[in-house]
Amino acid sequence: VAAAGKAAVDASTIPASAKADWSAVNLYSKAGPSTWPIVLVSYLYLNNNWASMSPDKAGLLKVFVDYVVDSNMGQPMLKEFSFDPIPAAMNKWASIYVDITKPATVTAFTFEPATAAWTGQGNDV
Repeated sequence: VAAAGKAAVDASTIPASAKADWSAVNLYSKAGPSTWPIVLVSYLYLNNNWASMSPDKAGLLKVFVDYVVDSNMGQPMLKEFSFDPIPAAMNKWASIYVDITKPATVTAFTFEPATAAWTGQGNDV
């Protein structure tokens, strides 16, 4: 999938904006020796208006997506499950998040990448 995504980016068939119409995007039959077959492509569909969410709910949704798409956190785990990481050119989360309508405050959650005695059980970790 990553090779097909890269080929689509190289061929300019991936929209520049995540808000654009992606219905015509097709990752089949792209150039390259390892671009087919594509068995599964995963998407995250998110409402662009989070204003009615509580600060905690909006913060949890943000930190979940942050983790999934981050090249140092969720993405490296994909190979273990036979998935390919998101090609960098297709990872639009940072530019999308700025345009989401959010509640007045969003709880900032953090990660515990390794066991952190006491702080790991703190609030918003």
